[in-house]
Amino acid sequence: MTLADRLNRIINEQQISKAEFARRIGVTPQYVLLLTGNAKARPESIKPALAKLIALEFDCDYDWLLHGKEPEPTETAKPNKRTCEGPLRTYGLSVKENETVLKYADGMTVKQIAEDTGVTVNTVNYYLRKAYRKLNVHSRQELAELLDGLDDTVEE
Repeated sequence: MTLADRLNRIINEQQISKAEFARRIGVTPQYVLLLTGNAKARPESIKPALAKLIALEFDCDYDWLLHGKEPEPTETAKPNKRTCEGPLRTYGLSVKENETVLKYADGMTVKQIAEDTGVTVNTVNYYLRKAYRKLNVHSRQELAELLDGLDDTVEE
């Protein structure tokens, strides 16, 4: 998957225009067109600082964005007090990340989760970012599909 493919995937998943993408990362629309392959010459890499900004703004994996490496879940998470139980254990989610992800997938808003668990909205967003990275998902829809798939394997 090329850099252009990865950027186009983010733009499509976020359901935003290339102009909006450019605005959110602070570059010109022409530069986004160049990066996404809508120009004759297209760079195959971007500066790490820009990749970090895009990864943070759009909750995607930095290494995947910069190098195209898909993060893989850990085969077995080392059991400890902080590792969750259940089907998400193989991904290495903490108890708090697991709790937050399940509530988010059930349709609760970030604010509702914060009030329910007694933490700040920023903490909930932090848990979600870490969980999305570990689960290799980029949207609530992908999260729901992953959890549905895990439910199917548990039931069988």
